[in-house]
Amino acid sequence: MYQGYPTHGSQGVPAMPPVVYPGYVGSSVPFAHQLQGYITNAGVAQPSQGRPPIPQIPQQFHRPPLPGRPLDDETDPYGMNKRVKMDSTGILVSEEEWLMTHQGPINVQIQCPTIPEKPEWNCQGQTIILENLSLATLVSTVKDKIFAQLNFPAGKQKLTIGGAVMKNQVSLAYYNIEDGGIIGLAIKDRGKK
Repeated sequence: MYQGYPTHGSQGVPAMPPVVYPGYVGSSVPFAHQLQGYITNAGVAQPSQGRPPIPQIPQQFHRPPLPGRPLDDETDPYGMNKRVKMDSTGILVSEEEWLMTHQGPINVQIQCPTIPEKPEWNCQGQTIILENLSLATLVSTVKDKIFAQLNFPAGKQKLTIGGAVMKNQVSLAYYNIEDGGIIGLAIKDRGKK
């Protein structure tokens, strides 16, 4: 049996005779606190002979920001600067740049689905045109204009461009939509807002 266990006698208390349990076989393995390099409650390694000290891990490290993303989340609390699609060059310009380079109102084509079970929505696979839209027009406003033409409830609409679902709170310029651009219309999935 390992002889290095602390006893009551080592602390000024008289040693007690060991308790013997029938069938118990003692171990020769020391307790963890008796090993060299044992980590204390303070989280600091005890010096051990022959081992180099444990290097300190830096509390904070800096990594460069990802391209096209803001440096900190405070400049973009709602995640609006995240791009969801790319043009043929692989780059979308910011909403501000798009508004500076593209002037005047635009016409947008809306590709409607065929919904025979809801004839009141007037969707038979046709393409409708929304005319004279500002690039600053919000997607939610586009949905309202579709409702005015088709009677398709805005809350049931899902608009897509380039495979990405358009968010209500952003403008057409955010998606770099040009004059004559095509937006897909579909029924919003059940259970989603």
